[in-house]
Amino acid sequence: DYKKDKSKKRPGFFNPDNFIPMAEALDEGKSVVIAAQNPSPVQTASLEKVRGGYGAVYLAEISDAIIVPVAVETISDVGAGMYENRIKTFIHKPEIKMHIGAPIELQKIEGIERLAELMGKRSNGERLTKEELEEFSQIKNSLKELSQLLINKLSELLPNKQKKF
Repeated sequence: DYKKDKSKKRPGFFNPDNFIPMAEALDEGKSVVIAAQNPSPVQTASLEKVRGGYGAVYLAEISDAIIVPVAVETISDVGAGMYENRIKTFIHKPEIKMHIGAPIELQKIEGIERLAELMGKRSNGERLTKEELEEFSQIKNSLKELSQLLINKLSELLPNKQKKF
């Protein structure tokens, strides 16, 4: 949903429904590439300070996929794939070096299959019960932990000078 619907208050907000076609693609033997960090219009934060996005971890959880971390090191002066540098990137073709880490098989998050249902209730204005709020909080915290673990694994792949987005 990232920037798809301008009327939404929070474009780019995590939407579990977006991951259904991706999980189906994985079932068909296709590969899916997802950025590990939350979308940000300005990519200047230190990798150690970047918040992990839930997408890669959530998809791995619902599809039992294994994550292969890939960090991209920019060798030239032009940032690879950065929106604010898109014209420079197109014209100058930045040099990059890809660092591929060991596959990561995440521990299963208990109740992950309920996340979409709980988020749907909240977005429809329904009140969650105390038990549902606790469950939602536990799932969200587990996603946050595993997402940060992924960011840390990516950070380990890059040389110190490249630990910025």
